[in-house]
Amino acid sequence: MGVPPLQALRELGKELHQLLIAGDVIAPARIAESFMPLVLARVKRCFPSLGDPHLVDTAVEDALISYFGRPAQYQPDKGNLLAYLTMSAIGDLKNMLRKHERESSDAQGVELGDRPAEHPMEMYGDVASEDEAVLEPAPVWNHLMGLLPDAKDRELLALLIEGERSTGKFAAVLGVSDLPPKQAAAIVKRHKDRIKKRITRHIAREEIRDE
Repeated sequence: MGVPPLQALRELGKELHQLLIAGDVIAPARIAESFMPLVLARVKRCFPSLGDPHLVDTAVEDALISYFGRPAQYQPDKGNLLAYLTMSAIGDLKNMLRKHERESSDAQGVELGDRPAEHPMEMYGDVASEDEAVLEPAPVWNHLMGLLPDAKDRELLALLIEGERSTGKFAAVLGVSDLPPKQAAAIVKRHKDRIKKRITRHIAREEIRDE
């Protein structure tokens, strides 16, 4: 009898998590290849009427980059990696939607209340808070930072990895805090998107090399 898909995913998650903790620079590519499509699909199912579907992509990218830089946030004894990444992405997405609702009178009105998980037995029990988790940078930290020669870009990546969502902190790094809020936010978004594209493109190249 073959290994059930869910069990196989759990075992794969454990294996890849250990590789990431150990500093295997190919681990992020393998994790993205194995889990990113599944996380995207699950988050989209939880928000079927989302006005801007690209927000899901952003939330999943943020969750993965944060995990790659500080994998100790994930505690395997509390649940499987797929569920953890899904819950982390959902948390990021909810934060983005709340921020958009505060900043714009044209908010989409997406319901942000608790939503029953579609697969409740598979969901991660509790996403560890910063006080509970050991947030030491992962061994792949230097590898990720090495992709960005510019010092400001490395500061921005550090904020992304730490899970920072405040536009103000990113604006301070970029020296645009004195600009009107909307203009500063647009500049911050442009720089964040550029950095995430560089990271994800590198990961995609690593996937190809690993084949």
